[in-house]
Amino acid sequence: MSADQIQIAEFQAGVTAVLRMWSPFRAAVDNQWGGIESHAKANDLRTSIFENFDLSQTKQRMDPTDLEDDLVIYLEEEFSIGLEDGS
Repeated sequence: MSADQIQIAEFQAGVTAVLRMWSPFRAAVDNQWGGIESHAKANDLRTSIFENFDLSQTKQRMDPTDLEDDLVIYLEEEFSIGLEDGS
């Protein structure tokens, strides 16, 4: 495994761990606040984050400061939850 592949795997593992441990997101997925496809929506979000920070793609990557806004919008639209506690 190359150094780049190791970094990608570690990044993906970190994103996955953060999303799984993030209480509001975990509650929304576990309680199916996004409907019966809540787990699929969680996977779509994770995949989207991976793609937006993928250094091998030529498209413009997401600015890390935009990630918070995108997460808030996604959670409101897909899971009908508003994050007002700064989590």
